[in-house]
Amino acid sequence: IRLTSRPLARALPWGCHLLVQMSHQAWGFDVNSAVDFQGTLSDAPAWLADVEKLLLQENYDQAAQAAEENLADARRSNDRLAQSFALHVLARVKCTRNAYSEARIAAEEALESFRAADSAKGVASTTLLLAKIALDMREASEAERLATEALSKFQAASSRTGEAAVHHMLARMHIRDSRIDEALAEIEQARALFEKSGDKEGQAAALLVKGNIYAWNYNDAQEEALKAGREAVALCRKVGRP
Repeated sequence: IRLTSRPLARALPWGCHLLVQMSHQAWGFDVNSAVDFQGTLSDAPAWLADVEKLLLQENYDQAAQAAEENLADARRSNDRLAQSFALHVLARVKCTRNAYSEARIAAEEALESFRAADSAKGVASTTLLLAKIALDMREASEAERLATEALSKFQAASSRTGEAAVHHMLARMHIRDSRIDEALAEIEQARALFEKSGDKEGQAAALLVKGNIYAWNYNDAQEEALKAGREAVALCRKVGRP
């Protein structure tokens, strides 16, 4: 989310605290990638929830250690699906450290492992992760190609949450390219899909981005920005986010 000076901050100083809070929370959701697996996979191993919790708490060193340990265990037991999940979450942890080349290697191995395990949703989720990595590596055309591929795979797998996650990522990409109207359209699609799937955390993530888009890019959208921010903060509290 671009934190540039805009008329909203000058016109509504009483709303600045909320907008700063929105900006930090929107970034946190993006870094943690909380929507990657939520609601999309029914065959995830039990330990994944513990690693996800560590990511949400920003305990990245512990998350990395847990992912490495579970990857080693899965390889010893020749559990292809468990290896896939461990590699996927390890790639995400490496992204938090800006080790994008290492993240890509882990994600590509996860993708092949999910394919070998015949996990359609795992393939879709990892394709989306690779799109995010490409975007962070400033490979915009590759990121868009992979995101489009991921969207098609989530649609084939009947995963609304997965579709929403792709639209969320595309909004982020359009913001970076200053394609603001397109970003707003994408994030609204994400919000609607998260709502239909009952994913409150996803809804909050989309609303935080929507509020920031309004706040920093439209001169006449102060009320829309604050409305989205309030709704997002309320949802964050419902799911236990600070």
